[in-house]
Amino acid sequence: MDSTLLGLLRQGRGAGFRAAIGAGRSAADGVLDCVLNDPRWDRQVEARDDYYARLLMATGANIDVLGQRVATEDPDADKSDFWLPVGVLAEMCRRGDEAAGAALAEAIAAGPRWRACLDALDAAGGVELIGQVVPTAAVEALVARVGVDDIADAVLVVAAPWDEWAERVSALRFMVGSVASSGREARPMSGPVAWWASRIRVPGLMENLAALSTDELLAYGTTPGAAPKVCDELSRRTDLETLRRIDSVAESGSPEERSVALRALGQRGSTVFLGAAEDFLRWESTLAPAARSERQLRRGYLAYLVELLPTHTLPLARRWFGEPWPLSLAAERILTLHATPDDRQMLESAGAAAMESLNMYRLCSVVEALTTAGPEPSLPFLIDVYDRAPYSYARRRVISALRSCSLTGQTEDYLTESLWDCEPESRELACQALGTANATATRRVAEIASDAFEDDEVREAAQAVLRLEAE
Repeated sequence: MDSTLLGLLRQGRGAGFRAAIGAGRSAADGVLDCVLNDPRWDRQVEARDDYYARLLMATGANIDVLGQRVATEDPDADKSDFWLPVGVLAEMCRRGDEAAGAALAEAIAAGPRWRACLDALDAAGGVELIGQVVPTAAVEALVARVGVDDIADAVLVVAAPWDEWAERVSALRFMVGSVASSGREARPMSGPVAWWASRIRVPGLMENLAALSTDELLAYGTTPGAAPKVCDELSRRTDLETLRRIDSVAESGSPEERSVALRALGQRGSTVFLGAAEDFLRWESTLAPAARSERQLRRGYLAYLVELLPTHTLPLARRWFGEPWPLSLAAERILTLHATPDDRQMLESAGAAAMESLNMYRLCSVVEALTTAGPEPSLPFLIDVYDRAPYSYARRRVISALRSCSLTGQTEDYLTESLWDCEPESRELACQALGTANATATRRVAEIASDAFEDDEVREAAQAVLRLEAE
């Protein structure tokens, strides 16, 4: 475990945040080092933008080096090398930092990462923030040097004040107008999940599913987000023809329809496809990763197994746990729901191995399974994961487990630390678990409750704690 300030900051831990605040300006170089040399195990999902932005502002760091990073081209750099610097600058802009705004405006006007800068600003504050940060001169410079197709893609996706800009930048006026009437679809762009989450629009789901035939239901179940409701409706249908049709589709329908039908059969408790599920997963385990193309069918079999009663699946999970992927994946899914104290030794041994090999996804599954089995006896292992895991999502799962443990000195200390964690959900869980158990927690919960820049869910959790205390 690297318990130095830099080590804690790289993990995104609450202890690192508090220590950096206490150290003041002397911690600024360490925070900058983290931003420039992204320490995250998974750059797609782990949160650090808000965490490092707050610290750079609090420590009075000189961020010129971040401006240089996002405004220059490095032919050897990966796109993801720029995600954290750009995201941190965008979060600083949201908090009114003028130097960060100037750095991003310059990068948009003249830098190669202009689109990433717009995407990050959009995620941080949308059209209002972009309008505040990006001056007309930067837009003029951008339009003069960037291809029409690239601008058109940005107009389609980024929530910027395009119409207002077009009134002042004549070249942009033509582009905005042509995009609006072209029916054009944007090209896929790379970026962390946080940049795209606010843009995802799940279509509204039908309410009266009972009016659909079984075949219509199975087809509709392939609509994003519809499968749970479709399976609930199918589970209410007990006529022989429906049962036969679900069985038939599960065996020979399209991969998407088979996935829905298998999940519905799992909800019904049908064990008819247990053998088929094992055969499929075992067959996939013999293939090279690139050859595993049956993603939808795999999802269907995994959903089927998860829905079945543990009397049928837990013995299989224990047998498959040490097998190659995706048999091991199925075992992990089942154990996270149904593990018992009898599984503790197996899980802790696998977790220790996953920690050493940096298999963080397996480690997360182990922590979830131990939480299901009863986390208190596994507290030493869970604390070790909290201290050492480089993946903040693994620590978040430990925090969830600690909520089920007695609030002793050790668990209270770690939950208190978590009120400053880099992950919003970790802070939310800590608020819910800890409340105002000690003076430090009381002050921090009150601070979160009034923080306009905090995530809505975290702030609401803190406010709920304070309301409860006031009753």
